Amino acid sequence: MNLKTINLFSLYRGKLVVQATLAGLFATTCYKAHGWKSDVLRFGAIGSLASVMMDATFHVADTINIRSKASVMSVQTSHMVQKIL
Repeated sequence: MNLKTINLFSLYRGKLVVQATLAGLFATTCYKAHGWKSDVLRFGAIGSLASVMMDATFHVADTINIRSKASVMSVQTSHMVQKIL
């Protein structure tokens, strides 16, 4: 690991631990929902998993869209993608 990565981990250690814990609990709950007898609870878990997946998938496209609309000059989408990545 380079020094910048180590500094980011040490700076956001608490936040990363909380987010990793919550992500693990969410994944465990969704996995265990497969065996639940209540259809309502199973569909709720499936719906929340689908919502998280869609948000994560379209976040990049939404970021590109917002940044391209906010710019004063006309910028090509490929240039905006390079700036984001």
